[in-house]
Amino acid sequence: MVIYARFESRIIAGIMDFVITLAITFEIFLFVTSMEFRSISTLWSLLGVPLVLAISGILAVISLVYYSCFELARGQTPGKAVMKIRVVNEDGSKCRAIQILVRNVVRIIDFLPAFYILGLSSIMLTKGRKRLGDIAAKTVIMKAD
Repeated sequence: MVIYARFESRIIAGIMDFVITLAITFEIFLFVTSMEFRSISTLWSLLGVPLVLAISGILAVISLVYYSCFELARGQTPGKAVMKIRVVNEDGSKCRAIQILVRNVVRIIDFLPAFYILGLSSIMLTKGRKRLGDIAAKTVIMKAD
């Protein structure tokens, strides 16, 4: 029997994973820009829309890789592991690779219009506490043993 993860557990795990992916994103961004721009004044000239777009693009790629790799390998990200929850198939079995990929690609839509508003609304309103990615992939987040 699948025991669904609590809303609060999902939120805390999500915040932990977001902080990790954001830190990785900024490290990569700083590494790339330090190679490209020799002076900090040139880097500062990127502030504004180009900077936001660059960081958002890097974050999207890092997030897709981060969540997909951890969930495929272990069924849980580090944040989910701390909160003792995991992603599984609706019947409680291990997810297939395509399910993991689908749920994480749809994460971009879950994030809209900002800060996971669609995803959080979906979790609060659906049976099984599913975000849109879980609905598309036929997965659930359950309490881990």
